[in-house]
Amino acid sequence: MNKLLTSLVFFAVFSTSSFAQGPTWTTSTIQAYNGYDYELWSEDNTGTTSMTLTGDNGQGANAKGGTFTCSWQNSLNILFRSGKKWGMTGGPTPNSVGNIKIDFDATWSSNDGARMLGVYGWAFYPSGSIPTQDESGVTRQYSDQIEYYIIQDRGGYNPATGGDAAGGGKKKGSATIDGIEYDFYVADRINRWALTGNGDVTFKQYFSVPKNTSSHRQRGIISVSKHFEEWEKVGMKMMDCRLYEVAMKVESYTDSRNGTGTATLNRNLLIIGEAPEGYFTITANASPLSAGQVTREPYLVFYPAGTSVTLTATPASGWKFDNWDGDICETNPTTTVTMNANKNIIAKYSLVAGSDIDLVKDGNFPGTSLNTANWSITSGATANVSGNKATINIANLGTNEWEPQLTQKNIELIEGMSYILTFTASAAAARSINVMFQESGGEYTTYKAQDFELSATPKEYTLKLDMPSNDANVQLAFNFNYGESNKTSSITLSNISLRYDIPAGSSSSGAPVCNGGGSSSSIGDNTPILISPLSRVEFRVSSMNNKSLLVESNSKATVYLYNIKGNVAQKIEAPAGSSIVKLSVPNGIYIVKNARTKQTQRIMVK
Repeated sequence: MNKLLTSLVFFAVFSTSSFAQGPTWTTSTIQAYNGYDYELWSEDNTGTTSMTLTGDNGQGANAKGGTFTCSWQNSLNILFRSGKKWGMTGGPTPNSVGNIKIDFDATWSSNDGARMLGVYGWAFYPSGSIPTQDESGVTRQYSDQIEYYIIQDRGGYNPATGGDAAGGGKKKGSATIDGIEYDFYVADRINRWALTGNGDVTFKQYFSVPKNTSSHRQRGIISVSKHFEEWEKVGMKMMDCRLYEVAMKVESYTDSRNGTGTATLNRNLLIIGEAPEGYFTITANASPLSAGQVTREPYLVFYPAGTSVTLTATPASGWKFDNWDGDICETNPTTTVTMNANKNIIAKYSLVAGSDIDLVKDGNFPGTSLNTANWSITSGATANVSGNKATINIANLGTNEWEPQLTQKNIELIEGMSYILTFTASAAAARSINVMFQESGGEYTTYKAQDFELSATPKEYTLKLDMPSNDANVQLAFNFNYGESNKTSSITLSNISLRYDIPAGSSSSGAPVCNGGGSSSSIGDNTPILISPLSRVEFRVSSMNNKSLLVESNSKATVYLYNIKGNVAQKIEAPAGSSIVKLSVPNGIYIVKNARTKQTQRIMVK
């Protein structure tokens, strides 16, 4: 593998460079400048746009790479980007190009719902691998072009869920990259603008989207190649696709030609190839992600051997720093590491006893309308907001018990933690509703669900949740098609809050607990112990003594353990073969379900 494939790699860490400001564009333009490829693309050149090139060649101690400032007003669909273009003949594949990373820092301001900041590019399927069906199974004639996104920050609209085929984008999997848990989606664009054609090309879109909005960021290092590798693992073909481009991008889209905003890309260092000999990298993240921050000084992409790097952990409100984990293990929130190898470091946080952190946003319903950035209501119902209350008026019931529903997504819940949901509710006529916590995609696994009986008198209700696994994108849902009568009776909700249930006087030990990485919370060591790499059956679970299960599977399996109320009690990641897993649930009868094959069986935990 070549260690130096492009002049864009930031190696000369002690030299300096200075470049004058570049040109300003006001219409669609493509141009190379100081070794980076810049592009302004505006659909129909609608509205007033401006893009000023401010970047250098990415070399030197103060290098900033392919930077720019931009603004837009009354736009339709507009993209500003800077990176590397190999062109329509196609460049190297992710397999051959070596490691790709982007070190970025951006600021932006816009109220456009469909706006995105992140990595962007195009690639080409190899001959014989061009798709023939959309994500709903309809046969179509596809181009060889792939449009891809690695989103770092966005507006209220999640573009990965869109697309032109029935059902929109389809989730393919998820993985944690650079300390952020991403969901992977594929969407179809039918008769749309692409690299070729005139708005008449059908092609696939790939997306990496942070599961939790609290993971959105405007600066950091993006391991682009790692996304490509993880896409390939879940069936999103990429590793042998020729690359047209990899770039850092600001995009806005509106249907009504009223897009407005400004953005500045302060740093955009594109690194293609391996680190030079004698240089190392450092990855430092918080666990949980929303519990605090980690800063490092000096901030470099590659560190010369022997460099001392100071790391500082700063907890968010209601959290406290416990210890560093990974390649160091200590309790001082400020520490120094010497770069003699690549470092992977985690700052572990825990809750402060008595912390009053509300995980629900806008649970007191401020203003005079539903804040759609935090709340969503399905068709068949509307919400009237007044006096810090939301009245749900139901016009039509759906075919499912949850239709219609009011939801809030992107709630990060931690394995082993307990939570208390409280809300005040009443109904125009006595009726039932259902409240649940569940995955916001994939299998929509339910973590906890409970029915509540409402009357005309407002009353405070409580639901307690013991979280069986980590999930950075839990959905809180109020489901209204429940009960035996008055299902269309209006409901009034207020004072919705979700807080940690922390026992009085609880505290964490001052001694560091280090295990080389992972979550700061756990409900017990339920890692399966592999006893054989082979399984004689496709899938089977058998009860053993001492609260253990024998899991037999001919492939890796995600297994959910449900209690008699239908709630998830434990999640098991079983390897292929035969393994034993220790359970952390009470004795009793449970149902196990293979998330992939949907196979279920009844077991006794004893």
